[in-house]
Amino acid sequence: MHFFGVWADPDAALAKYLDARDDLQAGRIPRKLSPTTVDLGVLANNFLRQWDEKVKSGSLSPWTFVDYRDCAKLLIETLGRSTAVETLAPINFAGLRNGWASKYASGRLNKLVTMTRTIFKWGWETDLLKMPVKLGPDFKGASKRQIREQSNAVGQKLFEADELQTLL
Repeated sequence: MHFFGVWADPDAALAKYLDARDDLQAGRIPRKLSPTTVDLGVLANNFLRQWDEKVKSGSLSPWTFVDYRDCAKLLIETLGRSTAVETLAPINFAGLRNGWASKYASGRLNKLVTMTRTIFKWGWETDLLKMPVKLGPDFKGASKRQIREQSNAVGQKLFEADELQTLL
């Protein structure tokens, strides 16, 4: 149960509710954003703006930038654009990883985990974030065993002679 204000001032109560709504619906403890708090949307936009400059200077592949943009989009869709980065906890990242593991192959999972770590580390190193984000011990990519098992389940990707003749 959450208290947003008195009946005598319903507009102020509604404003407090709207500030806390995203956190409440995501199952987090609501915290009002202070002017110095960075939300996930600001972090992602600043990161992508800086890395777009790397693409323009030729030090980063456009395809890599697209992967980072897609990763940032997934983070925002899952965790919420207005989520304060300082409120994120290892449990949030464990849930994020588990959701990705059920949707994507192990190679894609490893790439998303690495890119997510890069985004948050960049925010800390550029002083955008006041403290480093704790991603937790469960926010890891797939193990080598899982990658091997998945690869063996798919089998070799080879063309048969008749398939090559058809292609030619």
